[in-house]
Amino acid sequence: MLFHLRQIVPFERIATVTWDALVSVRDTLNQAIEHEQASTLDDALFLTLQHVKTDANRDIARRLAQVEKTVTCTPETVLPALVLAAAWYMIMPHEKPISPAEMPLIILALYLLNP
Repeated sequence: MLFHLRQIVPFERIATVTWDALVSVRDTLNQAIEHEQASTLDDALFLTLQHVKTDANRDIARRLAQVEKTVTCTPETVLPALVLAAAWYMIMPHEKPISPAEMPLIILALYLLNP
């Protein structure tokens, strides 16, 4: 018998997980596991807790890589949207440095005019 996804999990019930929620869960789990590790006298239990902590952190790190972090930027003055986009694009962290050859021409021009 085939089931459609809507029959199994209605889309109204699917909630998106935010960056902040994942960080909060990670921190809470780490604190709880470290508390239990500090109170245990059994080496095997300590190592098992360490493995659980490592696996949980690895899983949450994978999930964090898939979730976008929302940043709120408020401009100091009224500027055209294109100028704001170029300025914010330049100050946001990137995985690798952006060379001028990789930048769209308009962003490069705006950056050179207003470094």
